[in-house]
Amino acid sequence: MSDEGLIVGGWVLVEPTRTPRTLGKSLPPTILTTSQCIMLDLPRPEFWDWYQVRSEAEAAGQAVPAARVITIAMNPNDAAAFMAAHASEPAPYFEVLTERRPLSRAASVLGYEVVGAEWDLAFHSWHCHGYADDAAATLGIRVNELGLLATREAAHQVLTWMLGLPSDEAPAPVDWTVIAVAEDEPV
Repeated sequence: MSDEGLIVGGWVLVEPTRTPRTLGKSLPPTILTTSQCIMLDLPRPEFWDWYQVRSEAEAAGQAVPAARVITIAMNPNDAAAFMAAHASEPAPYFEVLTERRPLSRAASVLGYEVVGAEWDLAFHSWHCHGYADDAAATLGIRVNELGLLATREAAHQVLTWMLGLPSDEAPAPVDWTVIAVAEDEPV
């Protein structure tokens, strides 16, 4: 499980966000997340959380000077399982993912985020549940300076662990997966 072979899913606007202390002491002072539960509301496509055309994300980002366009990428196996979980819904938000477009070699993977997606592809982060401190204590896995997990392997360990928690500690009952958060030069 490595950065190689990642495929593009879409693009989102993010802004480094001051970390609410309620999310844990092991997180850095600011984090980068795709979840609008934590981050300020930034422009998104009308009906889901990621843009299918990079230039649309860039245009939307012009209204928010501090926003960055990041690429959401996935391992093909994770992508297939994620799309299958949403197969009963019309899925125009999977157009890019189904193309299996490789992540550009020029892209820099900033880290991995464990995310849960509502039926309309609205993302939640594992940070919404404040799991970072427990993951560090239980698994020995810590986040990087952006609040992201360093490897896909670590993200999958966190995902497996959190999905195995007792029901009173478990995450929201949505489809959880691992995404790579990457940044590259505008096309």
